[in-house]
Amino acid sequence: AMADECVLLLAPLGVVHQAGGDARRILGVEPRRLVGVGIVDLVRPHDRERLFEAMRTAVLRRGTTSVRCRPAVRPPRCT
Repeated sequence: AMADECVLLLAPLGVVHQAGGDARRILGVEPRRLVGVGIVDLVRPHDRERLFEAMRTAVLRRGTTSVRCRPAVRPPRCT
């Protein structure tokens, strides 16, 4: 990942399955605490439609995708 990016692996319904170590620096949350959090809670509202379209395409093609989104202004609620 680049200096200003973190990698999140998502389950098909948009829930974080695994988070890279840079999540702590970028999102302010320990990577393990992101597991189970919906991606919609992690990105800014105006980036969501682009994110959803990329996810739909990946699911339909049974593949993977990469999308750049800015993190939400407030840190997500993580258990």
